[in-house]
Amino acid sequence: MSAHKRIVCLANSRKSGGRCIAGKEFPAPGAWVRPVSARPTAELADQERGYASGELPQLLDVIDVPVLNRAPHTFQAENIQIDLARCWSKVGTLPFHHLSAFVDPHEPLWPAGHSSGYGSNDRVPLEVAQTIHSSLRLIQPEDLIVRVRIEGKEINEPKRRMRAAFRHCGNFYNLVVTDPDTETLLFAKPDAEYRFPGAFLCISLGEPLGNWCYKLAASLLLPLSTMG
Repeated sequence: MSAHKRIVCLANSRKSGGRCIAGKEFPAPGAWVRPVSARPTAELADQERGYASGELPQLLDVIDVPVLNRAPHTFQAENIQIDLARCWSKVGTLPFHHLSAFVDPHEPLWPAGHSSGYGSNDRVPLEVAQTIHSSLRLIQPEDLIVRVRIEGKEINEPKRRMRAAFRHCGNFYNLVVTDPDTETLLFAKPDAEYRFPGAFLCISLGEPLGNWCYKLAASLLLPLSTMG
């Protein structure tokens, strides 16, 4: 394979104390790429994903990622192991109004019908997930609301959490948000429901947790006018 993959960054989410970066090959249309480390949990540390300047990738950066080989893991077929000997390079920024060119076909977000206590259509049985051959989607959801509230009071493990509630392909979804940028934006505000018309979502099917794999809102991609 080539010595690098040029991608537009569409996800930069929390994972196992590091980050999970994902994007699509640039220019559009391009295949999904998830750069990963050689760790069992595959997350990227800051020093493994930085530019030579010391800066770190941001959503919509167009990046040359040095890679070694494909590293698919069960349904996460998009994984490619990074080359730690070379820095990542930023080659540009995708204008927000060009993002629609990277949206995936209008299809349900993997099998629906399985919900957790607070979520809706937010998980897939592990045995079903193992038959899936993709784990990333970029969508423009209908009626997107991000809800910030305390969960877990009834089991004495309260935690402030945000979820993305929206409709897509006739299904209602309520998914945990793992996007640090959105957390910075909304955790500074009161618990409430926040609407984001015109936003895009990157949805990821996460690694197994017990007998389930959870659908996560890995990034919320917003017009600049909504990010104040």
